[in-house]
Amino acid sequence: VEGENVRVVRPAWLWPFPAGELRESLRGAERVIFVEQNYTGQLARLARMEAGVEPDGLVLKYDGRPMTPGFVRRGLEEVLGRWT
Repeated sequence: VEGENVRVVRPAWLWPFPAGELRESLRGAERVIFVEQNYTGQLARLARMEAGVEPDGLVLKYDGRPMTPGFVRRGLEEVLGRWT
């Protein structure tokens, strides 16, 4: 998103959940936004349960079609707009 400093963290495996690595990767982040291709935000829920990471927002796509960069950008702008 234009003007934002972002980083992407993508766990390579989900079990055993890399709680320590996730917390370390997110250290210093002002906001944590999960971008997922499912209806319920499963990774965000797992991160909350296993690592105590509370997401500030979710961008979810669950219509079975690929996630495009434009979709991600619009979703992030919507979530980030809540802080402006």
